[in-house]
Amino acid sequence: MQKILTKSTLARFVGTGLFLSAVSCSSFSPTASYVDPNAVNNLTTGFTMTDLQMVSQSMADSLIASGKLNRNCKTYTVSKVANKTDQYIDTETITQSIVNRLGNSSAVKSTYVVSAAEMQNQTDELDRQNQSGLYKKSTTAKSGNMKGAECRIDGFVNSINTSNAGTKTEMVQYQYNMKLINVEAGEMVWSNEKPIAKMMQH
Repeated sequence: MQKILTKSTLARFVGTGLFLSAVSCSSFSPTASYVDPNAVNNLTTGFTMTDLQMVSQSMADSLIASGKLNRNCKTYTVSKVANKTDQYIDTETITQSIVNRLGNSSAVKSTYVVSAAEMQNQTDELDRQNQSGLYKKSTTAKSGNMKGAECRIDGFVNSINTSNAGTKTEMVQYQYNMKLINVEAGEMVWSNEKPIAKMMQH
């Protein structure tokens, strides 16, 4: 005997189907969660935030421990780190991390002055205060009083890639180099390097 679906029965089936569909979709929806930003990233052989923090902290701490920044440089600046690898690396963040590490250390008595990369913002601000006519002259920062850097910190990161088809392994060796230069004399005051090697098996 053929059963006839009533409107109420059909509504229940439709409602149940929609509910199950919603449950199914919610069960497989991607979710995001917070993780420790200092946790080691082992998911790639690429240069990661973990590597960035490692090299910037290690090299800044090495320079501080040497004592040569305080002894040789009343003022210093940090040049933008150069990227000599074949991949994209946020070298501006490495540079700023070094600036932060040195500037926030109570052991560093030398004074940081703006770098070449920051100079445009500095000159724009001086021009705005002195040439716009909007400010009281007694409150404006005067041009010609900036301090020059007695020393400059330069750095670069390079890499060598190797792979083995037999063992299906890939290795990337990074090396970060940093040096402290006396600007007037052009002499190197200090230098150091930080190697990092990463391997992945496919």
